[in-house]
Amino acid sequence: MTATQETEPTETRIKVFISYSRADKAFASELVLGLAACGFAPYIDRQDIAPGEDWGKRLAGLISEADSIVYIASPDSLASENCALELRQAIALRKRILPVVWRPIDDAQAPPEMKRLNYIFFAGEGRTFAAGLSELAQALRTDIAWIREHTRLAELGGRWAARGRAAEMLLRGSDIDAANKWLTDRPIAAPAITDDQADFIKASSDARAEAERRRKRARAGLLTAVTGAAVVLAGLAALAGWQWTVARDGEQRVTRAYGELNSATQEVRSANLRLGAQVWLRTAPSDNGYYVIDSGWYPVAANYSGAIVRVERAGGGHSTWQQTGFIIDGGLVHPQYAGEPLLVLYAERATQNATPLKWQPPPTPNDTLPALSGEDMKILEIRRRDEEERRAQEALERRAAAAHVTPPAQTVLPVTTANPRRPPRVAPRSPMDTLAVDDPDLVQRIVTAEEVKPGPEVITIAFPVLGDAPALKASEMVWSTPVQLGGERPFQIWRLSGAPPFGVRVIGKDDVDCQDFGTTPRERTVAMLGIAIPAEGGPTPKALALNISQLLDRTTPQAIHYTHSTNRASGGAPVFDLSTGDVFAVHVSSAPDPDRPGFRRGEGYSFRHLLDMARASVKDAQLGPICSS
Repeated sequence: MTATQETEPTETRIKVFISYSRADKAFASELVLGLAACGFAPYIDRQDIAPGEDWGKRLAGLISEADSIVYIASPDSLASENCALELRQAIALRKRILPVVWRPIDDAQAPPEMKRLNYIFFAGEGRTFAAGLSELAQALRTDIAWIREHTRLAELGGRWAARGRAAEMLLRGSDIDAANKWLTDRPIAAPAITDDQADFIKASSDARAEAERRRKRARAGLLTAVTGAAVVLAGLAALAGWQWTVARDGEQRVTRAYGELNSATQEVRSANLRLGAQVWLRTAPSDNGYYVIDSGWYPVAANYSGAIVRVERAGGGHSTWQQTGFIIDGGLVHPQYAGEPLLVLYAERATQNATPLKWQPPPTPNDTLPALSGEDMKILEIRRRDEEERRAQEALERRAAAAHVTPPAQTVLPVTTANPRRPPRVAPRSPMDTLAVDDPDLVQRIVTAEEVKPGPEVITIAFPVLGDAPALKASEMVWSTPVQLGGERPFQIWRLSGAPPFGVRVIGKDDVDCQDFGTTPRERTVAMLGIAIPAEGGPTPKALALNISQLLDRTTPQAIHYTHSTNRASGGAPVFDLSTGDVFAVHVSSAPDPDRPGFRRGEGYSFRHLLDMARASVKDAQLGPICSS
């Protein structure tokens, strides 16, 4: 224990209540000593209850006063009614609960509320008491400022409710603003807000608003008397100012017009660059043999091709592989990065060995549809409209030639579903690019060099469709998925070593899908836009692949499922809802579909959930959810 910890008052230290079975008393005593040595203020039920004191009432008080609850999970504690009571009280008070395992338990016997939590193991293969204590201490200190305020407001709200909600006990002044900010800054993994806390803060805000309305009514009479004189003076001032403004505004209007013209010109050039992208179409095998992709693919391909990057990861003690990444506006994760392009990277390590092979002709013209299925009439419909558009353009050129007028070299029309363009070519099936139905590999990367390179990992990105722009490096990690969050996929967000090339189109707030989870829309077609794998006779390194598939399930943000179009390189690609054009997921893996034998099922991770995790912790900003800000 350091000198600082020895002299630090108990009330300023993190208060930890330890729930345990009598059979685990020896381990509980060790844990108390260990936490105290780490600077915490641990409590255990019977040791801290005076003789003759009401045990039940005192126990409830200890749990209420604690910042966090450590539950020692063992076969005896899971069978103990006292431990179950303590756990129920902690859940009712919305306390943060950290289960600690030091003897093996049968997870089936654990309460449902505890199964959802991350366990901290003090025993088992490769585990020591010191390692477990270190992990527990780190978890206890995570978001502790928010947790302490949770404890304080719970006590204030509880006393306010117990004393008849007296107005004199409400918050005042800046304390109200701080409490409302605390509500919106709740970390993702933090305990829920109690009803007493929410009612207490709302009542404080309402009381301040009512007091402000009374003050405004009192000032209304005085303001009415002053208004007449102010109007006269304002009229005289406006007359003098108008004469000066007329001359100044004329010059400013000319300057603005030149600026707007230059901005519009640059936007047209940027759009033309993206419209020229090579996009290869892939469709997942379908039970019905077709997908409805009448025109929703075009806005996705045209708008977002400039946001897709080819990521190469080398060094770091692993082989070199490629994957998809995409660029977002940094303002999505923190105001400090607003306007700065940031790289979103799926950070799971590659486990498959895939070496580029010579492309073989596909067995059927439409590649990914079942051999006996009919041609997709929706795709034929696109081709028919495209042929009509081509003929109309040729007629326009003939009329222009007859009139000795040179038509514009390229016309940019608004990117809407009303203006479809030529559909992409169907992507050929390549052995290096296509996953077999029964392929067990989940990670979708392409290993390009088996040689393991030591030293730090180097992440290089290239923009396939933006000309011959030089490659950039990932220079500084802004955020990564916290390791203590179980069940979450590993992602990283990086700053870039330089400005992106001309034509980039970052994904911004208006592009984020904010539909509720739980209900899966019927017959919803989705598309992931990722890099295409160069192969002899196949796509070039400057091409993208638009993978069309059918949404299966979007109940859980961490595991969104859809039929899979088998592109190995699509890991880390954004997934779009073609009915809205919004990004709703990041593709992470695929596996054989347990519900559809003979097919694969893709899995995505909610893009909105990913942003919310980052916003809760980047630079300690603790911003609110992206869809409510």
